[in-house]
Amino acid sequence: THGTDTMEETAYFLNLTVHSDKPIVLVGAMRPSTSLSADGPLNLYNAVILAGSKEARDKGVMISMNGKIGSARYTFKTNTTDVDAFDNPELGSLGYIQGGKPYFYNVPTKKHTTESDFDIRKITEDNLHRVDIVYS
Repeated sequence: THGTDTMEETAYFLNLTVHSDKPIVLVGAMRPSTSLSADGPLNLYNAVILAGSKEARDKGVMISMNGKIGSARYTFKTNTTDVDAFDNPELGSLGYIQGGKPYFYNVPTKKHTTESDFDIRKITEDNLHRVDIVYS
């Protein structure tokens, strides 16, 4: 589970750095649990279904929200209040979850997870680039 403000950044980072073919699914909620129509319980249920499905293997890191399955590389937050907050208007979702089963109609084509060129185990102090921070 993850807060929705930075979920897409965490998902993309994990997509580049975790070298595993096991499904990794990030999930959040847009409405609080005290809301009349809280979306968290169903989102969590769908994420667990997705993570446990054999169809999700080798798909990289995914974001599961509002019944959609999003690719970590291309999914971003498009709305700050609606339950349908994450989307990819250009390429669409990887699929959807309905009736407790994931259905995929797209696959990620860019390198990710096990095929990623980025390997956090090979980072040393000598090969890190300097990044300045400007406080204002």
